[in-house]
Amino acid sequence: MVGILVALPVEAEPLCLALGLKRATGSSAFPMYLGTVDDTECVLVFSGTGRISAAAAASYPLTEFPPTRLLTYGSCAWRGSGDVPQGTTFCVNKLVDAVSGRTWYPDMVYSQPLPEAALETGDTIFGPESERNDLIPLYDQEASAIFEAASHFLGPHQVVFLKTVTDAGVEFPDTKETRRELKDRIAKIMGDAAALVSDEVRRYARVAKDLEHKQEALEPTVEETEWLERLCGDLHASVAMREELQRLLRYWILAGIPYADRLEERYAAGELPAKDRQEGKIRFAEIRRL
Repeated sequence: MVGILVALPVEAEPLCLALGLKRATGSSAFPMYLGTVDDTECVLVFSGTGRISAAAAASYPLTEFPPTRLLTYGSCAWRGSGDVPQGTTFCVNKLVDAVSGRTWYPDMVYSQPLPEAALETGDTIFGPESERNDLIPLYDQEASAIFEAASHFLGPHQVVFLKTVTDAGVEFPDTKETRRELKDRIAKIMGDAAALVSDEVRRYARVAKDLEHKQEALEPTVEETEWLERLCGDLHASVAMREELQRLLRYWILAGIPYADRLEERYAAGELPAKDRQEGKIRFAEIRRL
C-alpha cells in the first residue's frame, strides 16, 4: 500500500482526480480518499496545515493501513534568490526543522526525474521579507514533522516528499478577495502539476507492489517453520545456529533440494536427534552439506 499525505484540499483534488481516488465513507480521524493505483492500494489523507496536525495525520495511516511507502505532496514557498521556479515540483533530499534545528535526510534510493532540493519547515507563513537561503530554497509548515513521525514506522528510504513551488512568500491574506485569489492561484499551479505528480505516485506504487511480492516470497511456509523448530530442538541449537538453520532452509527450498527426505534418512539412521549440544554441533556441520 502507498500512503499519500496532503495538507489542503486544493492541493489534493487534482491529484485525486488524476489517480481516480474516491472519498472514503464512514467516520475517520482525518478525511481520506481511497483507490487502487496500478494494482496497489492507495490511501490519501488530509492533514491540515501546521506541524502538529501533520504529525498526527502521518501517524494515522501508518497505524490503520500500514503502507510500504508514504508520499507527502503539497505546495511550498521559494526562499532562494533569483527567479522563482513557480510550478516546478521538487523531490526533497534534506529536511530542516526551523524550531528545533534538527536535520533529516530522506534516502534517495530510487532514481527519479525530478530536481532535488532541501526544505525547511517552520511555524509561520513565509513572507516576502523573510530571510532568503539558496542552500535550503524550499519552505513549508509540515514536512519535518511528518518525517519525524513516520520514522517510528518506516525507514528513511520509504518516505518521499514532493513539493511544488507556488510563490516566493505571501502576505497573510486577511480579506475574502485576497484569500480567494491565493486559493485560485494555488489551485491552478497544483492542477498543472497533477499529471507529473500522479506519474510519480504510480511509479512508487509499482515499487511498493514489487516489494510486497518479494516480501511474500520470503515469508516462511508452514513446513519450513515446522522443520526449523524440529531441528532447533533436536540439535540443541543456540541462537546463532537457529539463524543459520533459517538461512539453510531458505536456500534448500529455493535451490529445490529435497531436504525433508534427506533429513528423514538421518533420523532413520539414528543420527538425529543429537544427545547433547556438543553432538548437535557435529550433526549441524553434517547437515550443512545436504
